[in-house]
Amino acid sequence: MTAIPADKKAVAIEQILEAIPSAPPTLGLRKICEDAGVKAPTFLLWVDQDKDLAERYARAMAFRVEADVDRINEISMAPAVTVSTEFSEHVDAGDVALRRLQIDSLKWLAAKRLPKKYGDKVGLEHSGGVGMSFSVDLTPP
Repeated sequence: MTAIPADKKAVAIEQILEAIPSAPPTLGLRKICEDAGVKAPTFLLWVDQDKDLAERYARAMAFRVEADVDRINEISMAPAVTVSTEFSEHVDAGDVALRRLQIDSLKWLAAKRLPKKYGDKVGLEHSGGVGMSFSVDLTPP
């Protein structure tokens, strides 16, 4: 394994961190890293070894999640595809199913990548009371 010179490493890191937030949902970290001339495991090793880089990477991923959430709105608000027949015109069911799949996929990714904000709420609630009773026997033995 060849070491990457520090100047090229810095350029690659900046390129990767700039590409992450604007990348389409179909573009994974592996491809983003390849475009920067680095293998994804190498980049993740750098992230693991550098606390500042880890924080910057986490922020970039959070920005990407926000961009994906914006895409959900774009997908849902896009004009419906209609199909015309000789007798009627109706919304294409296949288009509706595709949009539902895209939205569900983006919601799932958001919940996994940013669970505190977009994850399912786990409710741990207790109802009822807690009762304790004890007795002390003070009679001499």
